[in-house]
Amino acid sequence: LVVWDFTSRCNLKCKHCYANAGKAAPDELTTEQAKEVVDQLDKAGVVAVALSGGEPTLREDFLEIASYIHRKGMYVSVASNGTLITKEFAKKMKEAGIDYIEISLDHTNPKIHDEFRGVKGAWNRTVEGIRHGVEAGITTCIATTVTKYNYDNVPEMVKLARKLKVHRFIAFNFVPTRRGRNIADADITPEQREKLLNFLYDKLLENNGLEVFSTCPAYARISLERE
Repeated sequence: LVVWDFTSRCNLKCKHCYANAGKAAPDELTTEQAKEVVDQLDKAGVVAVALSGGEPTLREDFLEIASYIHRKGMYVSVASNGTLITKEFAKKMKEAGIDYIEISLDHTNPKIHDEFRGVKGAWNRTVEGIRHGVEAGITTCIATTVTKYNYDNVPEMVKLARKLKVHRFIAFNFVPTRRGRNIADADITPEQREKLLNFLYDKLLENNGLEVFSTCPAYARISLERE
């Protein structure tokens, strides 16, 4: 699996952004150069490519490159903020061969999410993007970076994930780098993380169609201890 930061462009200004995304980098790859990278990945035996960023859907050739990866026989996934995924665009993503989309949502309260993401109205557009992904038949995931700003809201986020009928909910560790360094004190405590991981595992065991995971390596330990 290769996670490819496909672009540094982004239409949001998230406080916790590990890439300090915003404008396109001066050395961003052209479409042909991007296809050459795909060829190299294919030759190396890569079986799955995750397009990330920045916001990967901002690239004009996003669907073209995704389709090219798919035609090479590799699994195609996308990490997105979801704000640009209209109903029509979601259909095009499905047609391009995109198998999985992971959409970031930080809170069930639109005001708190928008404040954290730096753009008013982002919550509504993101939730619509999630709905469109599900409706298009793409395996859709809600990804929440857990900080002290939304730690108490995680149970409600899981409920929202079920309501939106997504396939997966993932709690991401906060990584205080780049822009995220400005809010390094927003990380949760070890005690809170332990409680969170046990809660997530409880929800996973409910086995009601929603996969519940975490990027925290200790989640594997929790699963072993709880067997």
